[in-house]
Amino acid sequence: MMELKSVFIVGLLSIVATVPVMASMLGGYKTVDPSDEGVQRAVTFAVSEMNKNSNSLYYMKSTKIVDASVQVVSGKNYRVKFEVGVTQCRKNGPVPENLKDCELVEGNKKKICEVVVWEKLWLNWKKLTSSQCSDA
Repeated sequence: MMELKSVFIVGLLSIVATVPVMASMLGGYKTVDPSDEGVQRAVTFAVSEMNKNSNSLYYMKSTKIVDASVQVVSGKNYRVKFEVGVTQCRKNGPVPENLKDCELVEGNKKKICEVVVWEKLWLNWKKLTSSQCSDA
C-alpha cells in the first residue's frame, strides 16, 4: 500500500511540475520559417501599410526577412523582423504592380523593421498592430 501511495505522489508531482511549463508555452510566440506563406503575407501587408503612412516620395520594399514568429490568438499574430530599402519608384508616378519590380536606390541606407501583423485569414482581414524601424 505504501508503494502505491509513493507511485501516486511521484506521478502527481511530475504532472504539477509540468503544468507551469505547458502554460507558459500556450499562447506564446513560436519561431516560424521566414518563407512561411503567412509570414510572406504579413510582410507584404506591413510594407504596404508603411508605404501608405510614410511621407517619403519613394516606395520602400522588403529585402530580407531576419526573424519571424507566430502566435495563435483569434487568428494569428505574425511578429516579423525584416530589412527594407528605398526604391526608385516614386509614389506620385505609375503604381507598380509589384514592388519587386522596383530597383533599390544605390547607396541608400537600409532599415530594420519589426512589425506585428494580426491576421484573420477566414475573414480576409489584416491589421498592422505595431511597427518600428531603425537604421540597419
